[in-house]
Amino acid sequence: CHPMNRETLRYQNEEVSSKESFIKSFTWRRVVAKDWEHVGMQLSLPVRHILTIRTMSEISTLNVLKQPGRVCSRWFRRRQPREMWSRTRFLLLAWTIVLLAGARLSNGSQRPRLGGAVNIFSRYGYLSISMRVVPRNDTDTWIFREPTLDVFRNPTPVVVKQRQQAAVFDGDFHMEFCDNVRQLLQAYFRDFTFERLERPWRAFSASWSKAAIARHLGINSSFITGEHCYVLVRVARFRENQKLASTADSMILDEAVLRETENVTVGDTASVVRFIKHFGSHYIAAYVTGNSLYQVFVYTQQAYLRIKERLKTRGVADLSNIELSNYFSPWYAEHMGSIQAASGNRTVEAWAVERLRNQYYIFSYASLLKLHGDGMLLKQLDNLLENEALLQLQLKTLAPIFKDRQRREWFLEVIDNYFKLWEVNM
Repeated sequence: CHPMNRETLRYQNEEVSSKESFIKSFTWRRVVAKDWEHVGMQLSLPVRHILTIRTMSEISTLNVLKQPGRVCSRWFRRRQPREMWSRTRFLLLAWTIVLLAGARLSNGSQRPRLGGAVNIFSRYGYLSISMRVVPRNDTDTWIFREPTLDVFRNPTPVVVKQRQQAAVFDGDFHMEFCDNVRQLLQAYFRDFTFERLERPWRAFSASWSKAAIARHLGINSSFITGEHCYVLVRVARFRENQKLASTADSMILDEAVLRETENVTVGDTASVVRFIKHFGSHYIAAYVTGNSLYQVFVYTQQAYLRIKERLKTRGVADLSNIELSNYFSPWYAEHMGSIQAASGNRTVEAWAVERLRNQYYIFSYASLLKLHGDGMLLKQLDNLLENEALLQLQLKTLAPIFKDRQRREWFLEVIDNYFKLWEVNM
């Protein structure tokens, strides 16, 4: 046994009789060092061998017996329950490892639960931590890990009709013109709607610094100012589209939640806060998962207004690919952001940098506009964008579960006030 933070056994020898040729009986006493841990908590199979002396060679190695071939029967009687306990601990340790591995696998495949209740206030401004909406520096595959509680007993999704023939690209390709950073964040989170919250993008980005905004949007932090305008270009591939078939007032409520609604007192803010803390403020009414590629183009105000007016009068469909590419090239753009995947998938991003590259005199640059009208590239991208990120989310308040009208109105009033406080303080 190596002295590696393990528990040791000290043997206290007691002489029985000088006539028995120095045969000794051994009283085993456990001594635990100040900061040592038991070997059974570190190893599994070696534990039994460390605590068990089977041969006289081991005994002689420990220098505890003078005569070979004899082991005290008193020690054997004490050995059996200890060995049984070691086996039990080994089984418990192995079972714990299996459970932890299973839990890790389930967390890696987490998805939003339709009808599940969430507490928006617990992570307001930091929802990008628990919802995969921007690239993250990790290797996990979770999409949604916000704590969710099942408050309804029968959340039924809308039946989606199967398409007879798949399109070249099942998704969305769009661009949005943004006069400032606030509009840019609003455009990025446009498909996220939270009932009673006027600016839902703040629930994700209120805690972001200028450096964080630049990192998440793929642009240089020196362009996060009030002197620039932006165009967000995004192509999204939808993989899973779920929506509740009914509203909260028509679904069966869990009995425990129903009893707790009776404890909400009109005029008592603490009772509403207590309910939200235990059961949530909103429930998931609809969501879309998949993946997307996006790119931000930064312009001066003069160039931005010129392009915006041009596209407003003629539309994207009336522009040639050459003219469209020029507007989104270094000739007009002061800065071209990097192409990023919402899930942070580096393989997809590397494909985009390689296949969506344009030549500009002696320079080359990658642009999402190269996908416009190119069916072959869209088909390749269709296979690359998998179900890895949250693209759309609709949350509705739990107010309809309060059968009493006054309680329901009081619940909404408290939520409105808290939303205003959070928006001001963040």
